[in-house]
Amino acid sequence: MRANPTPAEQRLWLALRANRLDDWQFTRQTVIDRYIVDFASKAARFVIEVDGDTHSAQGRYDGA
Repeated sequence: MRANPTPAEQRLWLALRANRLDDWQFTRQTVIDRYIVDFASKAARFVIEVDGDTHSAQGRYDGA
């Protein structure tokens, strides 16, 4: 889990935490099964993953 989010993640979190998407509530850096996702709405069963340079070493998992 990262302590310093990317600028894109910061902007997205500002929008998500304000409940601007049909009142869905989101959490950051949530553990689901064996993965850590960037943002998740558990009630809606919806995940948002923001790719970038931090994922380049794990690129082999993105296509799975």
